[in-house]
Amino acid sequence: MEAYQNEANILMFDKSIANSAGNLCLHFIDNLNTLIGGKICKTDYIRYLNLGFSLKNITKAELIAKIEATITVVDAALNTLTEQALEADYPIIVIQKKMSTGYLLLHLTTYLA
Repeated sequence: MEAYQNEANILMFDKSIANSAGNLCLHFIDNLNTLIGGKICKTDYIRYLNLGFSLKNITKAELIAKIEATITVVDAALNTLTEQALEADYPIIVIQKKMSTGYLLLHLTTYLA
């Protein structure tokens, strides 16, 4: 987000852009706070699934603050995971099958890439 010199471009859509960078960023923030923060770190995060693609009035500074807060949550969660916790079943079905917490984290890594 910091690379955007023109803040208006962060939420820009046109014929060749299906999802703006800002909306994708919000979607990733929501996923990480739900799947890692809420389920591993046990935060009280409430998921707003469509908000990432419908929110149109958010500033660059707000997005960056949300990214930084999400990094803090993810770091806290990852620092608490033991090998046993990584091998344990993830508490909810995410991609239509049961998986370990470690597998979910690998899935999220490739999803974010």
